[in-house]
Amino acid sequence: MAQTYWTTWPQPVICPFFFHWHVKKICSQLETDTLEKGCIMGSIASVVNLDGLRLT
Repeated sequence: MAQTYWTTWPQPVICPFFFHWHVKKICSQLETDTLEKGCIMGSIASVVNLDGLRLT
C-alpha cells in the first residue's frame, strides 16, 4: 500500500496586537481620528482579503 505524505507550507502568522500596533504606527501621522480609523480599517480589510479569511 502506497503512503501519501501531505506537505503544508508554513503560513505567515500575524499577531493581532503587533498588527494593530504596526497600523497605528503607520497611521500616526494622520491629523484626524476619522482618517486614522479609515486607515486602520483599510489595512485590516486588505489582510482579510489576502486569503479570504479573517486573520485578525
